[in-house]
Amino acid sequence: MMKSSGFQNQAGRKKHAPSLVNAVRLLGVIPALNQNVHMFFWLGWWREVYERAIAQLRAITSQKTWEKAFAEGEALSLRGAVAIALQELHSQ
Repeated sequence: MMKSSGFQNQAGRKKHAPSLVNAVRLLGVIPALNQNVHMFFWLGWWREVYERAIAQLRAITSQKTWEKAFAEGEALSLRGAVAIALQELHSQ
């Protein structure tokens, strides 16, 4: 997951905005996939990782951006989530 330090200033946020939105989308898809595909993401330390990631990203996104991207993530299919994750890997 991305470190929040890179987004502390406005220029950093704008530069990484697409990746930031994609990160929120991927967080949004996790509960839906867990429920529909029974991925059992909530077991063990994964839930802590998820909760920390949510807290970090919420701290650096506007409410409007968060709500829109998270809702988009909730609507994603597994294929859509994998496509976003691969897009982010290739952009690194």
